[in-house]
Amino acid sequence: MTAKDSMTLLESRRLDSLVATEELAKEIVLRLKPQQIIGLQGEMGIGKTYFIKALAQQLGCPSIEVNSPSYAIHQEYHGTTKKLQHVDLYRLESEDEIESSGFWDLFDGSPDSLIVIEWIDRINLTTIPQNYSYLRMEWERSKDDARLVHLYLR
Repeated sequence: MTAKDSMTLLESRRLDSLVATEELAKEIVLRLKPQQIIGLQGEMGIGKTYFIKALAQQLGCPSIEVNSPSYAIHQEYHGTTKKLQHVDLYRLESEDEIESSGFWDLFDGSPDSLIVIEWIDRINLTTIPQNYSYLRMEWERSKDDARLVHLYLR
């Protein structure tokens, strides 16, 4: 059994516009729990980073700062309600690279941080600390170029 097998599908949603993506971010911020992780999976250019910008804006972070940290791997943004820890694992290909990046140091138990991880499939999901609430968002492109997002909860 994989970690994903133990997750519950909350909903699937069609996003037809950037406004719809922003609305989803707003809804998710309203449901955040302390020690929350959001894992994003989907092809490059599907809208994951735009979604994170919308999340940052909802948290009171200056969204102009938010971009994909593919080369830096991790960016921290300070909002009015929470810190946003934005991690992009695209360039990391092994558990050893993830370990040496300092990734696991983010899980310090701080209730005022939201950890958002792009390319979540790069890590073994069973290693995510059990005391964190985990929301997985799988992004795909529809035939008419809208986005379909499937939300799973552990």
